Amino acid sequence: MTKKLGIVTFSAAVGRSYKENLEKVFGDDVDIFDFSFENNNFDSQNIINQIKNLDTILISTYSQYEMLRNYLTDDFNVVIAKLTLSKKGYNILKSLTDVDTAMLVNLSPEMAAETIGLLYQLGFDYIKFIPVYPNMGKIPNIDVAVTTGEMRFVPQRAKRVYDLGHRLIDESTIVELFINLGLEEYLANKSVSEYFDTLVTYNIGVEYLLGKSNALKNQLDALLSLMDKGVIYANKDNIIVSCNGNAENIVRINKIDMLGKAANKILPEIDFSDKQIKDKLVKINGKYISLSCYPILEKDGKYN
Repeated sequence: MTKKLGIVTFSAAVGRSYKENLEKVFGDDVDIFDFSFENNNFDSQNIINQIKNLDTILISTYSQYEMLRNYLTDDFNVVIAKLTLSKKGYNILKSLTDVDTAMLVNLSPEMAAETIGLLYQLGFDYIKFIPVYPNMGKIPNIDVAVTTGEMRFVPQRAKRVYDLGHRLIDESTIVELFINLGLEEYLANKSVSEYFDTLVTYNIGVEYLLGKSNALKNQLDALLSLMDKGVIYANKDNIIVSCNGNAENIVRINKIDMLGKAANKILPEIDFSDKQIKDKLVKINGKYISLSCYPILEKDGKYN
């Protein structure tokens, strides 16, 4: 039986974008229906009446979940989306080397703030983003405007405008949707990896840090403890020499029992000799995780 997935957004355009992307990911295995508060003056009760027979509901922001939660019963299967940029949008922003201040235009104060937070997480904290949204009071006098698919709200005074495209549903949310729909075995489909390849993941910051040279290695344990990703460091002989608490939680093995052990014995699912793994889905202890491997540069210029 074909599964049914509902998407709830504020903006109809955002909902259509999510639907289009998810149809490519799920193919014919899932029927997808999009609902927005913008279309036909939907209110919370109207949306609930239309989604109550669906298998899973994807809600684009936590604030929307708060609007609906009083109408939800315990049998509603809800996923709140985590969002990221496309690689195309990321590269547009990365090219703005002469910009230090910009308007960040979105359709509400909350969504503008969320997008600014995402951009800072992705490493663009050297740009000061000022939130701009419809019906705000005084529009800041700034020449550069950045938006994620909401060109209609960009003030006319902006002299340079950059549209990064709508934010995309991230890897972890896609995995959660497959699991909630009971389609976990389809995560290995080519359509999933092709979609993941369009995303910028939060691993981009991990890749930058782990790619630094010898000065970083001396501070590796301190660095790993600050990361919210599970990280295991194996040396050139594939012996585990460090890891963080999140990695312990994923593999369900204490750090003391991992250190000094062959990495392929602790995690036989992973080929540690492959230094080019990027965002590959692997199953560990019954759960899918997104895996990347990064070589670390030694003092002599060789990779470890």
